[in-house]
Amino acid sequence: EAEGKAVINNTIVFDLKDVLYGSNDYNLSLGDLVQVTYEPFIIQVIGSNVGTIQLGSKEPKTLSYAVKKIGISQPEAIEKVLLIRNGKINEYDIDSLMYEKLTVALNKYDTIIVKQSEANAVYVTGDLAAYVTFSYNEPITLQKIIAKVGLSDARRIEKITANTTQLEITKDIPIQKGTVLNITLKKPVFVTAMGYLKNTGRVSFDYYESRFENTFC
Repeated sequence: EAEGKAVINNTIVFDLKDVLYGSNDYNLSLGDLVQVTYEPFIIQVIGSNVGTIQLGSKEPKTLSYAVKKIGISQPEAIEKVLLIRNGKINEYDIDSLMYEKLTVALNKYDTIIVKQSEANAVYVTGDLAAYVTFSYNEPITLQKIIAKVGLSDARRIEKITANTTQLEITKDIPIQKGTVLNITLKKPVFVTAMGYLKNTGRVSFDYYESRFENTFC
């Protein structure tokens, strides 16, 4: 309940803790749709340690704490730490974070990039998170990056940006090492079908599927 939410008719949202332990409530009507969702406090990490870290309800939600939780063994090899939120990038000195000389609050689904000093690599954020490395002096190109992150079907890609500049997906343009690429994928469309239908419930349409009413029949 610390992180859960109740969504009523896809419009009204309550924090579960306020309903269970507070005064918030809602009078339901016949046919109302109630969805209970749980969204843990997750941070995406890209760099020498790639993956997600989850911060519990009692853990500090700060960048310094997250950097320590990642477990950086050689801070001298780190050029900088980047915090990406809503497409904006902020840079921080690793020593200031390791020794808590500054406090930076985190939000759910923030992305942290631990940027290596000499690595021949790029950093992929957005709907994919990856630390994409290349051999010493190997040219880095967009198509190589797309292949390395496993995007074999280009139809899945909505757009790719580098420092707010949108790139042409079909061209194999050179990319500088250390570049942060943001990849946006086409999202599935979810529809809830109820009533006098053969198949009711939640239906997902993926990027390659047509969306017709007879899907439910």
